[in-house]
Amino acid sequence: MPATTAKTIYTANAHLTRQAIEVYDQATDTFVPLTGGVFTVSFATSSSGAGPISGLQALPMAAVAGAPGSYYAVIQAATLAPLATLAGTTVYQIVQGGPYNALRDITPMMVSAERYAQ
Repeated sequence: MPATTAKTIYTANAHLTRQAIEVYDQATDTFVPLTGGVFTVSFATSSSGAGPISGLQALPMAAVAGAPGSYYAVIQAATLAPLATLAGTTVYQIVQGGPYNALRDITPMMVSAERYAQ
């Protein structure tokens, strides 16, 4: 299993989730951007999706204009409020969707207090 470094999510700042989605194309034997997909982002205390965090489930993602296969969601600080009690722990950002809801990407996120300008 590859080692993964957790990204930081700040509870008092908005959070941008952006994901590039590619699928295998047998005809060309390459991976190509998936366009026209429907994706959501959720947060849980387990990478399997167990321990869903209330208020942070199935948030819709939009396609990035001019970037085929890229999807994003801006999650406002008020929506991230349930994470405040989890400061110092790892939660999992789960992007899911595509054909039969079968595509899934999981990113570990270290919960932290707000980040100040430097």
